[in-house]
Amino acid sequence: MQTPSKISILSLLINSDAHKEALMKVLEQAFVEHEVIVGQFEGIVGNITACNSLSFSEEELPAEGKNHNLVLHISVNCKTDALSNVLVDTGSSLNVMAKATYDQLSYKDSPLRRSKVIGKDFDGSRKNVLGEVDLPITIGPHVFQITFQVMDIQASYNCLLGRPWIHEAGAVTSTLHQKLKFVKNGKLVTVNGEGALLVSHLSAFSFIGADNIEGTPFQGLIMEEDNTKKREASISSLRDARKVIQTGGSAN
Repeated sequence: MQTPSKISILSLLINSDAHKEALMKVLEQAFVEHEVIVGQFEGIVGNITACNSLSFSEEELPAEGKNHNLVLHISVNCKTDALSNVLVDTGSSLNVMAKATYDQLSYKDSPLRRSKVIGKDFDGSRKNVLGEVDLPITIGPHVFQITFQVMDIQASYNCLLGRPWIHEAGAVTSTLHQKLKFVKNGKLVTVNGEGALLVSHLSAFSFIGADNIEGTPFQGLIMEEDNTKKREASISSLRDARKVIQTGGSAN
């Protein structure tokens, strides 16, 4: 009791009836498919002993294994609209929706409002934001209210889910495994990438695809405040006054 150490679970169960009863209670409430294979069962047990962390196992790799270089695209719903080619990008500080996608949405209850954000690409070039909008997006079984920055861009995706949504959902993504995972209401939710999932389109839904697959990905977008008001120059000397006149600025 004086020296911190770890013992095997087996040793703990042999020496403690209370811990044995607790484990039996957990095992009685945990269910698996009848056809679960040994490798899958090892992964399930691994999740139990992983201190509630979200992880991915070798069994969850896509059919081609590690021999791919795919980004993670998923499918989501916005009310009665089904959207494919939704890019999940940890490198973006914005949730972005292409104007072409926004114009096709049937859901119009949330109006487009002015945004105070300017998008910047990898090379530092600015991308104007037309406005922002809050949309109910169903990902897995859960509905998220997501704020998108609507941009008039030729993108290879319908919309982009960046760090604002990823952090809100507490999601863990894996481009290697073509999956993302998050926990809602005490339940683990796993969403497969489109490369690993055949999506069927229900007749009650309108389907919005991304036709321009050659468009610019615009990954890595960052947020910058939109300060449209010109900064006033402060004049404290004749030299400052000359600079203001040359640049056409105003003085305070």
